[in-house]
Amino acid sequence: MKRFCIKFIALFIAIDGFLLFYILAVYPQLSGDMGFTGQIPFGRTYIDSLQTLYDKPDLRVSTLKKGDSIRQPVVCFGDSFSRFRKYGYLQVVGEMLNTDIQDINYDLSPEQTFVQYANNELIPPHTIVILESVERSFVDRLLKLRLDNTTFPENNREQFVMAENENPNPPRATLGSAINYLRKRLHIKQPIHCYPTSADLFTHSSRHDQLYIYDSPGKWDNEGDLRFVDKTGVNYEQVNQQLYALHQLAEAHQLTLVYVVAADKYDVYEPFIVPEHPRNPTLDALPGEDWIVNTKPILQSQVYQGVKDVYYINDTHWSPVGAQIAGEEIANRLAEFR
Repeated sequence: MKRFCIKFIALFIAIDGFLLFYILAVYPQLSGDMGFTGQIPFGRTYIDSLQTLYDKPDLRVSTLKKGDSIRQPVVCFGDSFSRFRKYGYLQVVGEMLNTDIQDINYDLSPEQTFVQYANNELIPPHTIVILESVERSFVDRLLKLRLDNTTFPENNREQFVMAENENPNPPRATLGSAINYLRKRLHIKQPIHCYPTSADLFTHSSRHDQLYIYDSPGKWDNEGDLRFVDKTGVNYEQVNQQLYALHQLAEAHQLTLVYVVAADKYDVYEPFIVPEHPRNPTLDALPGEDWIVNTKPILQSQVYQGVKDVYYINDTHWSPVGAQIAGEEIANRLAEFR
């Protein structure tokens, strides 16, 4: 009995010590969507340092609430890349065009939400519409698009916690999250992958020549930057037909449409990855129209010129640096249409 008690106490001390280590040493250093997802302690000063450089006193972006009507000359239908408020590309567009922008966010894809708003004549004529869709999702979204749909979405989606809030409340440190940290350290269902790179791409104090990307295989979530390897035989002609049909729908309702593809982090940084790796062909067939903004070559050219932190090292999204680059390009395109 005494031996059992000693073993039990030792086990209790070990568990308690590990939990204390996680709460005091690991958890305070978690940041970014990949930091929390992969339980990787990137530290919390990195994001703060970038946001301080691009802090904007006057917010030009507002979220359309349920029941509200569109009252701004520019609206956006987008996904998580459009949720960064004063640190995002929409803020840059609003500043450059000297206008406020309403962000519309529902459970459906941005493309389908726009179609339903347009078909229900909820967007005033002559409104500028920014339709943003991330690279890893826009093909499926266009192929599944129903252009004749008039069913208005009922429920407004909850805003992205880590992306939308300027002072986000991260998940609490618990025994479950501590165990999850241990599992991720053992590479058990770890969706965050790290590649060494041939150049310093980030200003992070210790991880500047490493690329972190999110990829969750089909046996888990089937979502991420490398899922293109499972998508062979995609009919890109049909994808582009749907894209042009979206543009025609906008014109029929006297709307100016700019379609923005937010390039995947992996695709932009792919030429700098050192080990053997696949190349993403998804954007090769994207038409080169003035109203289509393919952000991959725009962002990648800046990376080649030595611009760092185009994306956050610990997040799948653009940093304020990348948002500034993309926002300026979008604003310049829109200025030509006005």
